[in-house]
Amino acid sequence: MKDRFDVVVVGSGAGGGVIAGELAQRGRDVLLLECGPHLRAADFTRWESKAAHELFWPLRFAPLPNGELVTFLAGRCVGGTTTINTKVAFRAHERDVAKWHPASGLTSDGSEPFSVSDLEPYYDRVEQVLGVRERSDWEKSVYTAEAGFRALGAELEAIAAYQVGAESGLLQKPVLDLAVSFQSHHKEHADVLAKTIAKLGGKPVIAKSKYTFPTDTLKTQNDVLRFAATLEKGAVSAYLGAVPVFGNRDLAKAAASILGDEAMHWAILRNAVGEAPVPAAFVS
Repeated sequence: MKDRFDVVVVGSGAGGGVIAGELAQRGRDVLLLECGPHLRAADFTRWESKAAHELFWPLRFAPLPNGELVTFLAGRCVGGTTTINTKVAFRAHERDVAKWHPASGLTSDGSEPFSVSDLEPYYDRVEQVLGVRERSDWEKSVYTAEAGFRALGAELEAIAAYQVGAESGLLQKPVLDLAVSFQSHHKEHADVLAKTIAKLGGKPVIAKSKYTFPTDTLKTQNDVLRFAATLEKGAVSAYLGAVPVFGNRDLAKAAASILGDEAMHWAILRNAVGEAPVPAAFVS
């Protein structure tokens, strides 16, 4: 091996690997140093304890201001931590990008904070180079988790929708009390789902910073009630589709219980606007 290079990069992970590649493409003579092994597909045996020994750095911890500890998992192999992250390639969410400027002062052009749109052309390029694609061959367990995330997302949307209804000024006191009661149910549903997902090792989704609701069509109390009924019917349908695919007993039990509550919400709201509470023998 040569003893002189234009650039020496230490570490082949998401930072070092990209820097080394970019410099090499621009004609620089680059030496990329990595203390871990260079493994290929045939070397991965799906034996987690063996992989933890061969591919991971020892666990490291960092304290937060509130006293809690954050665990750092890092790969010790060619590719670094990107190798042990199951080839997942998410784009940063808008709410995460929005934190960068307050935390670091980073800007897109020397004055304006970064936005998601500033990063899109770079994501496009990297995804093309890496061959990033949407998976369609996930194991059944992945679809189980997906259904849980969707159910939690629906609950968070309902919480925001009932807030819009409560603040519309269109609801009479008894109806307003009912709406607030239903909203509290959705908060409890969201709490149960989030805890169950976390217990299963997932990271629960959080509420969007902004929801788009048809507020311009809400002119009367009945408009608000029909809007709420539409959301509740959608939730019923979502849980009907989700419960059968939940492989986890705790998640299925929680979802089935919530399904019953959502169905009662829907029936009460239909009855409040003069429609048949239970329109059919079966719900789809």
